[in-house]
Amino acid sequence: PKGVGSELYGTEPASFYAKDLALNLNLALPLAALALPLLCAAPHLAAPMAAPAARRLRLMVAAAWLWVGFFSLLPHKEERFMFPAYPPLCLAAAVGADALVQLLARLLRPPKRSASAVLGL
Repeated sequence: PKGVGSELYGTEPASFYAKDLALNLNLALPLAALALPLLCAAPHLAAPMAAPAARRLRLMVAAAWLWVGFFSLLPHKEERFMFPAYPPLCLAAAVGADALVQLLARLLRPPKRSASAVLGL
């Protein structure tokens, strides 16, 4: 039945938080979205750090995205429900930005040449 529990205060579609995060985080949102896949698939690129620190970072970023996912499933949505997720999402955006810079540096770095190849030996 409609109008039970938190639905008394209004409901929003599941896309509400996606739009809200896009407005609040702007360019940081796609960078934050890159962070977790990069931390899992290419940890040497995304987070060149000790294994325990990388594990904590993955956990924090995953928890932020789980928070967003969980509250997106609830019918009643308010912007204030996302406030606890903003700091770890900003951290995730920083990780994503750093990984992007690392990747671009690797791609744009000229190949190393040995002295014998340069001298034609």
